[in-house]
Amino acid sequence: MITTTITKIHVAQVGGDGMAHNQAPTTVVVVTDEKPGRQGVGTSAEDGEEFRKGGKNDVSNGPVKKRHCTDILCCLLFIAHVVGVIAIASVAFSKGNPNRLIAGQDFENNFCGVKDKNIDDDKADYPLLYFTLNTEELGSGFPYNEPSKWASTPEIDVTKFSTFFRAVCVKKCPCFKDVPIEKDSTNNETETETPDCPSKSKTVTSFRNYTLWGVSGQPELPALDESLCPYAEQYCVPVPSTTISIAGRYCVPELFDAGEAKDVADYLPSGLVDSWTNFVGDIIVTWPILAISGIIALIIGMLYLIFLRYCAGVIVWVALLLVFAMFAAGGAACYVYSPEMDGKAYQDMLLWTGYVVWAIGAIIFLITLCLCKQIRLGIGIVKTAAMFIYNVPTVLLLPITFFLLTIVLYAVWLTITLFIMSSVDLEESNKGKRYSWNTDTQRGFAFVFFSLLWTNAFLIGMNQMILAGAVGIWYFTAPDANGNKKPRGAVKRAAWNACFYHMGSVAFGSLILAIIQFIKYYLQYLARQAQYAEKNPSKACAACSPCGIGKLLSGVSIANMVYVKLLLCMAYLVACFERCIKFLNKNAYIQVALLGKNFCRSAWAAFCLILRNAFRIAVLAVVGRGLRYLGLLGIVAASGVVGFFITEAWKGDEISSPIFPTIVYCLMGLVIGATIMDVLAMSIDTTLQCFVADEEMSGKGQGGEFTPPPLKAHISRPQEGGGCCGGGKTVD
Repeated sequence: MITTTITKIHVAQVGGDGMAHNQAPTTVVVVTDEKPGRQGVGTSAEDGEEFRKGGKNDVSNGPVKKRHCTDILCCLLFIAHVVGVIAIASVAFSKGNPNRLIAGQDFENNFCGVKDKNIDDDKADYPLLYFTLNTEELGSGFPYNEPSKWASTPEIDVTKFSTFFRAVCVKKCPCFKDVPIEKDSTNNETETETPDCPSKSKTVTSFRNYTLWGVSGQPELPALDESLCPYAEQYCVPVPSTTISIAGRYCVPELFDAGEAKDVADYLPSGLVDSWTNFVGDIIVTWPILAISGIIALIIGMLYLIFLRYCAGVIVWVALLLVFAMFAAGGAACYVYSPEMDGKAYQDMLLWTGYVVWAIGAIIFLITLCLCKQIRLGIGIVKTAAMFIYNVPTVLLLPITFFLLTIVLYAVWLTITLFIMSSVDLEESNKGKRYSWNTDTQRGFAFVFFSLLWTNAFLIGMNQMILAGAVGIWYFTAPDANGNKKPRGAVKRAAWNACFYHMGSVAFGSLILAIIQFIKYYLQYLARQAQYAEKNPSKACAACSPCGIGKLLSGVSIANMVYVKLLLCMAYLVACFERCIKFLNKNAYIQVALLGKNFCRSAWAAFCLILRNAFRIAVLAVVGRGLRYLGLLGIVAASGVVGFFITEAWKGDEISSPIFPTIVYCLMGLVIGATIMDVLAMSIDTTLQCFVADEEMSGKGQGGEFTPPPLKAHISRPQEGGGCCGGGKTVD
């Protein structure tokens, strides 16, 4: 629609004397194709205005084709941050060793089986952690050769593990089953080997005699040979029992109860091991049905989209009628049964409860009447979004692709993080060795964690922008003779625009979101100190607070409590703000995909569009989310039920129970259903913006030539008056 603006311009003419002479005002008619708008920082007058044909906001032929690279600085910053992560990773790879995270540490804080170039006497050749007796805590009457009596011996309390046992690094797990340990015990090559314990030649080569406390007359205890236990004799007195190997890293002396040795499985819940074995076996047997259930979930998802195409309105209106019936029945039940209550107070309370239920139902009914036009529009948009996915099924590959990229991201991040966490420095003191993170390592971890947040948000943003571009291309494509829209290469063109022109805009939006998320997680980290603060509030507050605030308040317990609660409130507020930014980012990406503008201008345009269509967006959010969850529930249930009956008919005699496979079928349906429903949700949001653009460009009251059939009836029509249920506003 053309807007004519009359502007009076005072023309100043320069005379021969070089001075400007004002002349009479001249009226000039300036014809523009848009309304004057408010201009904000970083935006033009067009930003935030309605879509218009012939202007920069013209998408009548689909998303703008003449584009340029946007937010280049943010794109370069994103690349620079990736280079920074690579630099940190290279340092971590040269300094760190993830084996430190799973290796045991002896009583001197040496890592068992890990080479340390800073230590000459490291325990790299002794990969297993074993626990010997701390002889300094034992009395002379200690029954060494009878471990079954240890629990009742006053000289030792086995519950105080760190007091009476000492961690050492050994080459192999010592084993003493049915082999009495005596002083001067030596290796016996001819000794019989048992399944539970190999011959001593494979474990213990010899023993050293060790006098308890080093005082003559005290009992002499054996010590493991130096080739097996590279410490002084007093640190190598073994526990005379068999050992349990855990994860190939730890040798734990077998537990004893009433004189009988117990296996690890004896301490697990009854039937857990058998159940786990059956579960794995059932999954191996039914794996073909798992693949079939995935295909079934995909088919059911596509059938649900077809169902939405034709019956979304029926679902919504029936759901609303059920809600009204629920309120009516609830109020009636309270009204009818109130006289049967004992006591007048209870009768009045139930009666007034019925009135309140009726009142709430009546309010919801009136709101529904006033928003029925928006509800019908929401139904039409859901139908249109379902049409898009049905006509462009390749769009379902997008979330799968980005899901795989996300897995790669987390795998790379986890690898780098393991090396960073294992990049410790050795500190020598009079108390012995100590490994700790230095400040640079801590900052490197924080940077890599921030990189994870940024890159993850970037991948999500790219997925949203490509999907939005594909919806825009489809929406503004002329239908064929059968009324279907099947644009060629819609996803490919949208991906090209997003990757070649607008990676900087996605990097900008994801950077803002990552900063907010980083602040949220940092506040949550500080708030978790509340658990420690319950026992020692002053130290917790002084240690976890920034800028010395906590240290200032650490002397006052009440002040510290307020401080912790304040952190929790701030974390909650930041989380709410994060949700708002996610919503705005998503709509800004849609604007970038349609108009090709930079992020700031697109975010402002999206904000203005949201304000212009607040009721539509609110109603659409409720309608779309309800249909999305209904579809997700249907896909999961159908996948589980169909998979269950196929399993019973095909593999029923080969498995222990169909319960575990059915649970896996449901999880498969959940993943596939969530993928389809996420695409539907983004398609709904983009379809709304395309409809608004179509409506504004077509001239209100006229259907655009590209308007899909479910939305043609919802183009605003000129009316003399407006009714709350279907009336429109007057159009000049």
